[in-house]
Amino acid sequence: MIQDAQDSYREAVTESETLKSTHPIRLGLALNYSVFYYEILNSPDIACKFAKKAFDNAIADLTRSRRTSTVIRPPSCS
Repeated sequence: MIQDAQDSYREAVTESETLKSTHPIRLGLALNYSVFYYEILNSPDIACKFAKKAFDNAIADLTRSRRTSTVIRPPSCS
């Protein structure tokens, strides 16, 4: 069952790459997948790296487009 969930997450992540990195569905999926890694697979390092990568990609795209003037806090992975 865990393997099926992981396969589904991987497929969803691949499909979500057609969306902008700032799209709420893509960001929500990244958050959910990172929680799956943390809680189910007991892999906090991978969870943080995955969430940080999604966050960093979104911030980079926002910075490039210069559409934001809001301060956004990165996720805390301590």
